[in-house]
Amino acid sequence: MAESTKGRQVPTYDRFFFLFRIFYNFIAWLPKSWKLYLVRRYCEREKLPLEFHEPSLEYTNPPVIDKIWFLALDEMDKVRELDEKLLKENVNRVKLYYAVVDDWVPLDAYDSLKTKIPNIDAQVCTEGYEHAFVLKNGVEVGKIVSGWLNIKRQETQ
Repeated sequence: MAESTKGRQVPTYDRFFFLFRIFYNFIAWLPKSWKLYLVRRYCEREKLPLEFHEPSLEYTNPPVIDKIWFLALDEMDKVRELDEKLLKENVNRVKLYYAVVDDWVPLDAYDSLKTKIPNIDAQVCTEGYEHAFVLKNGVEVGKIVSGWLNIKRQETQ
């Protein structure tokens, strides 16, 4: 992930994170109704479902943002290459689903994975869902995963 398009941008963002911190600490002082208004405008612009509006208020909480940023930096530091050994040991337990357009995990990662571990259950999404599918296509992906689980359950009976 660190070598992906988005991953390479993280160090640049980190240099200016203090400015973002000033901004979101200011937002935290706004009344809840104002924050909800800003969140709703953002969600509408991004075409996110209504059920995301209220929970997204958590992202106006400075400690939450700090933890998200820490997690992102930690991930960029630690996730550098494919853990082939781990995947080979668990090849019968995992299913990987790749987005066609993904700035975090490019499609060539799928090709590389299938070359290194040909028997792994990996699939490319043909529906056009983005990397962060839960934001716009959670129900649809949930149905796909449910279908996979039903097939797996039938195979084990």
